[in-house]
Amino acid sequence: MTPKDHDDVLAYEQSVNERYLREVEASAGDLRRGQDNVVAPANTGWTGSGPKKPRPTGPSRPLVGRVALTPGDEYLGHSFYVGGGFTPLDDDTIVVSWAAPAAGLFYKGRAASVRSPEGVDPQTVAACRTFTAQGCHIVDFEDDCEPGVDPSSAFQRPSPLAIRPPPTPPDSAGSGPRRDSKTERHRPAAEGASDRDHAKHGDGLPAGGLRGGGGTPPKPSASTPSAEPPHTPATGGAPAEASVPTQPTQAANETGDRERRAERLLHAAIEAPKTGELAPVLATLQPEQYRLVTWPSGENLAVQGHPGTGKTIVAAHRAAFLVMPKDADGQDPRLHKDPRLHKVALVGPTVRWKAHIQPTVTRLVDEGVDVLSLEDLVRGWAGLPRELYPTSEQGLHSRWAIGRIVKRAAEAQSSRLRQYKPATRVRELVNSLVRDTEEHRRLARSEGADLSAWLLQAGGYEQARRDSSYLLFLAAAGLVAGRAGAHGGYQHVVVDEAQDIRPVEWWMLSTMFRAGAGERWSVFGDMNQRRSDFTWESWADLADLLQLSEPDSDQLPEPEVLHDGYRSTQEILSYAGALLPRGERANHALRKGPEPLVRQVGPKQIGSVATEAADRLAGQYHQGSVAVVSYRQQIVDEIERSLTKRRWHKDGGGDRSLRRGRRGCRLSVLRPVEARGLEFDAVVVVEPADFKPNVGRHGELYTSLTRANQELVVIHSRAMPKELRGRGSRLRG
Repeated sequence: MTPKDHDDVLAYEQSVNERYLREVEASAGDLRRGQDNVVAPANTGWTGSGPKKPRPTGPSRPLVGRVALTPGDEYLGHSFYVGGGFTPLDDDTIVVSWAAPAAGLFYKGRAASVRSPEGVDPQTVAACRTFTAQGCHIVDFEDDCEPGVDPSSAFQRPSPLAIRPPPTPPDSAGSGPRRDSKTERHRPAAEGASDRDHAKHGDGLPAGGLRGGGGTPPKPSASTPSAEPPHTPATGGAPAEASVPTQPTQAANETGDRERRAERLLHAAIEAPKTGELAPVLATLQPEQYRLVTWPSGENLAVQGHPGTGKTIVAAHRAAFLVMPKDADGQDPRLHKDPRLHKVALVGPTVRWKAHIQPTVTRLVDEGVDVLSLEDLVRGWAGLPRELYPTSEQGLHSRWAIGRIVKRAAEAQSSRLRQYKPATRVRELVNSLVRDTEEHRRLARSEGADLSAWLLQAGGYEQARRDSSYLLFLAAAGLVAGRAGAHGGYQHVVVDEAQDIRPVEWWMLSTMFRAGAGERWSVFGDMNQRRSDFTWESWADLADLLQLSEPDSDQLPEPEVLHDGYRSTQEILSYAGALLPRGERANHALRKGPEPLVRQVGPKQIGSVATEAADRLAGQYHQGSVAVVSYRQQIVDEIERSLTKRRWHKDGGGDRSLRRGRRGCRLSVLRPVEARGLEFDAVVVVEPADFKPNVGRHGELYTSLTRANQELVVIHSRAMPKELRGRGSRLRG
């Protein structure tokens, strides 16, 4: 495709996107003014049956792609678009939601599964066009063609399909059928269409699919910016220039099961500066990721993946998918067995993680998903601004039994506790368990002598509040005694960084489900990144704890595995992977980059050299973000003071990063526990020997080394862990 051809096609697709955005905004405005303006499934509009769904509201979201079909579908036509919600445009163009069954054709091509007997045959997919956007504006596109499809004609549209007009429903009320100018127009019948085409679904209600709006589109004015390029006489619909897509990425095999889609745009997105927020990837979701995003809402899901394989991306999009209307492509919702949920929790480890992921979820859905950090939840339930992960932590401080004891004690004393306000209720409940009371003897001793002795050591509520080891115990008591707040009634809980959730924290999360509803989890993590000896060390243990098996199955489910690394380079993953057992080092990255730089300095130089390295990298990645990760709080404080002298200042945002001036690179100085789930353009890891291994693995060090997208620098004065010795590009002094 020549640059001019590319620009012409891009201009046409931009005009469609502008029309789509105007339609969404106009519909949202109608809703705000209280007008009765709804979108109903097209195949139920003329019968007056079926549910009505409000038109999209909230922030506008651009189109993410387009699908060409050969032969065309009687409702979707020969091509349709994928966007934020079901929207029929005036010229018979259909936009379906990214969460709709039909969108599977965009994300998986011919490898898509048929979601219902009446759905579109995936073998009719000819090509998929992926858009990339800045804000709401499309700025580029890439085509993936299926095997045997001519790229030069993939998006040409043959003559319109023959569609019989719908029958007039019985007029029992004395009024005619309901009509809507945007959903009830019909395509003109094609010359020579057979009766067999007309009779495909019989004369009654069409069995499924979309019905496009609009007949022959009005002839655009040559001066109209959004007018299509000239039509070819042979096709009568698609722009001539649109028939020449960008260089296609061919399918991996004859079934259309592509290993990767939109590869050029995918690489551009991966290499884009990391701004501190999770980058939106709706357009470039890969088939293996999309499969997990759209996993049935009524089934549990566990996902294992090495660093950078997209676990957080999939978790965010899955939470949004669960609350999206599943009839958003206009099909009869009775055909789909995966109903929309109304309240989903997306839980991650820290406040920084929440600030990182919240903007992306907000771009995907307007409501229905609560993004929560475990850090905020536990502190809120405990009523304490305590350190969530004290270095003196022991296994008994986080046992599941703590939640069981607290719940049973609250139930036994419910009539007495009800007379108090929540704060007093928590105090009374705690005192009944940390003193030698009847409740303690009956409940705590049965859970083990060590747990009983530890509770008695607190002596009273006020003493427990002053000891960080009792934080989770106080949080459990606060939760059952009335501090749950709005965090409850969830139909599904999605958990990121699941490997670090401690037993009693799992118990707390399980209390947030809607009463009487079956617990349904989607959990994402990497057992190689565990930071504690006191979390479950295998997916089998976690599946058993959360009862992830189906009711009629005796076998524990195996986790789904994400393989491809989209964040770090192969060099970074290979370097960090040396910390893993030999059988688990097969990390595959899409990109290559420089070898990690390893610099040895004197003990007194650690802070100053780390500061210099961070300052240098911040200048190099001035549009993105850089992090320094140190296990010791003393070094974190020293580096922050040094950066302040270099005119870096607190940004004041949710991620608490540093800035020099109003714009430019974000620089964060973190402990390993704060770096989980985050990504940066470059990372400086300080003194690996300080990082404590757990259960024979280097979970926190491994996590810290794999946060970088482009460049990794390691600074040390003491001997490196034996697994990393001799690796990387060495520099002394």
